[in-house]
Order: sequence, then C-alpha cells, then structure tokens
Amino acid sequence: MRTAFASALLISLAVAASGCSKIQEKMAEKAAEKATGGQVDIDSKSGQVKLKQKGPDGKESEVQLGEHSTIPADFPKSVPIYPGSKVLSTVSISQGEGHMVTLNTKDSAQQVLDYYKKNLGSFKVDGELASGDTTILTLSNDQLSVSVTAAKSSDDGTTLISLLASTKKS
Repeated sequence: MRTAFASALLISLAVAASGCSKIQEKMAEKAAEKATGGQVDIDSKSGQVKLKQKGPDGKESEVQLGEHSTIPADFPKSVPIYPGSKVLSTVSISQGEGHMVTLNTKDSAQQVLDYYKKNLGSFKVDGELASGDTTILTLSNDQLSVSVTAAKSSDDGTTLISLLASTKKS
C-alpha cells in the first residue's frame, strides 16, 4: 500500500510540476486515486497537490505538497511554526495523531534550534544529534513527542525545517 501511495504521489508531483492541461490533470488525479484509494486534487498552475486517504482505522490522513500548502487545523497549538518561514509540505496522519510539516527559512539552523528550545521550554529535551549541516532536536511532554530537524540546504543556503509532532498514546 505504501508503494502505491508513493507512486501516486510521484505521479501527482510530476503532473503538477509539468504545468499540464486540465485533461491531463484529471487523468493524473484519477490514476493516483485508483492507486491509493484516496481523494487526490492536483492544481498544475500553482503546483499544489493534495491527497486525502482513510486508513484501516477509518481515520483520514492528508498530504499537501507545494507552495500553497497550509498548516492543518489540528496541528498542535503548543508547537509553533517558525516565524517568517515558508510552508513547503504538510502531512496529517489519522486525524491529528501525527503531523509532519516541512518549512524553509533564510535563518540559520542554529537560529531555528534556539527558537524551538526557547519556545518549547515546557517540553523536556530528550536528545540532540548533529551531523554536518543537520541537527535533530527531540522533545516531549505528557501529550506530545516532537522532533525538530534543521538542515542547511546545499542549493541556496537556506535552512529546511522538518517538524514532527505525534500524540502520545495513553
């Protein structure tokens, strides 16, 4: 199932990036929907791709890719979005049990990490791992596990931020 999901996502991305016609867009949506069993919306003009899919538990997961991606409404309010960053993609798993948000900023990785250490001060720091231009900071409280990855982009010198937030099971 993950292979079908990944294949459909790649098809959707290729179509969105190609600036195709509405007919090609609809054909790609239908192919992706058949492969994933989910609902796919491709906007080739904006490059936006959205995929919604129900899991075996009946809960819906959603993926958004492209520059018009938005933070899911159920993203944990206790985890701030880095100020001035641009949202590149979002994933919401099983109606809010887990989230992944990818951001981009002109600030340094160290500025990003300092911001999250300060603004997630009520969270316990579980670990920090640095390797080259990438640092992963893991934190938790009673309700959430959070991972902040800050990596310098080799392409343009910006910093890519990956926020992972998952609800702890009782």
